Amino acid sequence: MQLEDIPSWIDVGGMMVNNDIAWRKSTFSQGGDCLEWVIGSDGVYIRDSKDPAGARLSFTHSEWKAFIAGVKGGEADLGRPGIGDASTG
Repeated sequence: MQLEDIPSWIDVGGMMVNNDIAWRKSTFSQGGDCLEWVIGSDGVYIRDSKDPAGARLSFTHSEWKAFIAGVKGGEADLGRPGIGDASTG
């Protein structure tokens, strides 16, 4: 049996991942508004949990690390001036 014959294996940006077990979701997710991610050897991929076969975003490891550092540092907090208010263009 070939890897591509197994329906749960999908090609994500040239990296084969198991669609059933590799994708992760935050434990803070509530309802259906969730993003899932998988960390591969060549990058990090994000998808909408409601549309697992749909479009995906891809990031390098360094981009992902910078994003996570910014989130942990409060740069994406709602209610922070300039985020989620009328002043953002």
